[in-house]
Amino acid sequence: TGRALLFLIGVLSGCARLEKNYPLVIIGDIPVFAEDLRKDIEFQFFLEQYVRMTILERAALSAQISQPSADAVEKVLQESIKQNFGSEEKYENWLKERGLTREDHIRLIRKQALVDAFLRKNLEPSLEEARNAFEKAPDFWKSFISQQTGVAKEKITPDNPNVLTFVQQVLYHQNRNDPQKMEAILEREMKRYPVNWNPRGK
Repeated sequence: TGRALLFLIGVLSGCARLEKNYPLVIIGDIPVFAEDLRKDIEFQFFLEQYVRMTILERAALSAQISQPSADAVEKVLQESIKQNFGSEEKYENWLKERGLTREDHIRLIRKQALVDAFLRKNLEPSLEEARNAFEKAPDFWKSFISQQTGVAKEKITPDNPNVLTFVQQVLYHQNRNDPQKMEAILEREMKRYPVNWNPRGK
């Protein structure tokens, strides 16, 4: 989730700033060091998510994907604060406790927006492909769209641009949730941005 990634950014930035034997966090009286996290399987899963996001961000920048507007970023930020924290005060306290700033969060939002736009560019079918999908299974699409929108089946045709856009978006989200298609994109980009998972060789 976005909140988990924000936490990970704080941890990783802390790893870069702190001395070798300085704890990243203390739970009760138990200190947690960067070396502890490096050998923790759960943390490695978080780290892999962060690495994937970073690779896709670089790919998006290389593909010259447009940056999100300041207004769009602020809207996402406010929605995140409302959903995850409930109030501005709780949000600011959460950031302060973890040594993060509002700008750290904004960078994460921009990163996510770039990655989303890049994946859409790579995974969203054309309107012609959406038309072909509709025409291959018209009964399915009429029933599905009618259930989702309340529009009568007889009014649902591929000649309606709104219908094609609906089909296009459904197919895009199917592609986005297809592990094989996502892995194919990551494997392609990792050839350009190879990852050394154990740079210390230990």
